[in-house]
Amino acid sequence: MITFDGVIFNSRNNLGGVNVYFRELLRRAALAEQIQVIVYDNNIKPSDLQIAPEQLDLRRERLFERYRSLSNVSDGLLHSSYYRTSRQPGVLNVVTVYDFTYERFTSGIRTPIHSWQKRDAIMHSDAAICISQNTQRDLLKYVPEYPEEKIFITHLAASEHFKPVVVMAPTVTTQPYVLFVGGRAGYKNFSTAVEAVSLIDDIALICVGGGEITPQERALLDGALLGRYFHVGPVETAQLNELYNLAVCLLYPSVYEGFGIPPLEAMQAGCPVVALNCSSIPEVIGEAGILVDEPDPQLIAAVINECRSADRRLQMRILGFKQAAKFSWDKTFNETLSIYRQLLKSS
Repeated sequence: MITFDGVIFNSRNNLGGVNVYFRELLRRAALAEQIQVIVYDNNIKPSDLQIAPEQLDLRRERLFERYRSLSNVSDGLLHSSYYRTSRQPGVLNVVTVYDFTYERFTSGIRTPIHSWQKRDAIMHSDAAICISQNTQRDLLKYVPEYPEEKIFITHLAASEHFKPVVVMAPTVTTQPYVLFVGGRAGYKNFSTAVEAVSLIDDIALICVGGGEITPQERALLDGALLGRYFHVGPVETAQLNELYNLAVCLLYPSVYEGFGIPPLEAMQAGCPVVALNCSSIPEVIGEAGILVDEPDPQLIAAVINECRSADRRLQMRILGFKQAAKFSWDKTFNETLSIYRQLLKSS
């Protein structure tokens, strides 16, 4: 039996990257293996996860459930969606390690708690799946005592719904625009993106997701891009796909990502990508995008203008399609299933 710890699943939030990753694994595993999925939200139905009713194990949520180990797990293998393990005899543990953002960029009471939980789960796992080579390097740095032979890499993917489409009418603005997708925390270099776009007089900035614009961000945007910036909250895949299709480029100046799905979504949609040459981003973009070595606004502005050239844009689209084709959720699942079977065979 393969048991999935679905503590990440919550009917109030089904858009997060971890949530999407496990849903993609589940809907394939449900057809290929004998599985059980533990959930704690009675609003989650089997059809939501594309599994059979008998494959759902609905449990009562305990106090601090997210930080507790699992019991009453069937013999076989447990894959937790968020840094939990079972200490039962007869249960093999697999944990997916996403990134080390907390360890590198955050402080406060949540950081030591998160780091302790992550380390504890890794050390009690029979295999640790990293979503990029960069995350593997970080795991070896932050948990050096974990055996390297137990670490596996399975890259993520983007939805097949990101693709070239004919857009009848822009939904946000008719101005040429640069797209900024996701969080805007310090290491995401949002202020650099704003300054870079401000250096190009006839271009706008569209920010997607990442929560509400803060007063500090509003002041920054008003000062640099008054009248030519837009923020749209969580959007449906179809609208985001249209935004990619019409954008001059996706600007992704983050200095750290566990994987970085937006660049992959953009490439699938035929949108040029401009990003920093660091972290996991080169693994995702390869030779298809334009990678800059420093978060320098003037350099980035020049590269954005480069993306406006018809010949350069066509070249980047072709390279982007080729690069994006290297990733798929089927590949992610097949590599993950191979890890499961290897562990079960050797147990």
